[in-house]
Amino acid sequence: MALISSDRALLEARARLKQVIREFFSDYLEVDTPIVVPCPGVETYLRYIEACLPPGDKSDKSDKSDKGSKSHNGGTKRPAASLWLRSSPELACKQLMSSTDTTKLFELGPCFRAGRGEFSPWHHPEFWLLEWYRQPCSFDSMLAETEDLLVHCFRECSMNSEQLTFVYLSVYECFQEFMGIELVDEDAELAQQLINAGLYSVQPSDDFETAFFKALLEVCEPRFKTMSAVVLYDYPPSQGVLAQQMNGRAKRAETYIHGIEVTNGCLEMYSQAAHLAYQAEVLRKRRDLGYESPELGEDFLASTEVMAPDMAGVACGFERLLALLQQQSSLDSQLPFRHFYSS
Repeated sequence: MALISSDRALLEARARLKQVIREFFSDYLEVDTPIVVPCPGVETYLRYIEACLPPGDKSDKSDKSDKGSKSHNGGTKRPAASLWLRSSPELACKQLMSSTDTTKLFELGPCFRAGRGEFSPWHHPEFWLLEWYRQPCSFDSMLAETEDLLVHCFRECSMNSEQLTFVYLSVYECFQEFMGIELVDEDAELAQQLINAGLYSVQPSDDFETAFFKALLEVCEPRFKTMSAVVLYDYPPSQGVLAQQMNGRAKRAETYIHGIEVTNGCLEMYSQAAHLAYQAEVLRKRRDLGYESPELGEDFLASTEVMAPDMAGVACGFERLLALLQQQSSLDSQLPFRHFYSS
């Protein structure tokens, strides 16, 4: 069941923003990668949507009469592997960057995520993402290009011709300036320091990661609402996800507009050993949580053997950006079809 918007202006606004984005990336190659994939992503807390495809012989569909375990060409029928709706095109885009001579590419298309957290004003199980990748690219160049894109979109699509003013803050600066805490990665005392600083949601038993994100949500993001645009960069290494580490900091950045996160990007991790170590840790945590645990897969891991050490990538929530351009208070208002998913 779906509620269909009758607002033609919404359709025009979506089309216009797509056009503006494509104009900005005119020197990039636009690509289309699979939506149904063997690995939807490897992040600790995201929930994924499994694709329900019928089992069958993936090696040869033409032999309808064979009811045995062998196809007519001698191949063994394989059991149906788990397939998923992608949570982002990240893995496929990185594979293309590594396996072709492409130095700049972008994709704009639908993605899917499950879980209770995807039902909120700024989340939806089905949404559109813009992702772009570039090599060679420094971290500073990535930040500058992200700012340029957002300025371009606001100049061309903002309802009130709003001009963004950017403030750059490292995560470490935020903890020092907003909470008076000198942030140390994996500090077992962070929860108690935050309690002493007056954070009501933090519990003494919270581990570093839990306390860290509670501080971002309770203290930092409300401060960002008073600012036009904030770029939060240089995360503790343990919170870097797939970002490279330099000088003891993960080269990851997120952009907030009026307190709403619209982009996240990083200087990409490129070592196969680093990817395997990251996957092992994430899978351990996901299994402890009872979550589905897809793995990166041989094709992606093979691509990391030739992945460039100076590749940067950024993801931007399309409907989030559109809602902010339209001065709306949720991304739900920017969905032509508002599906009712069961949680």
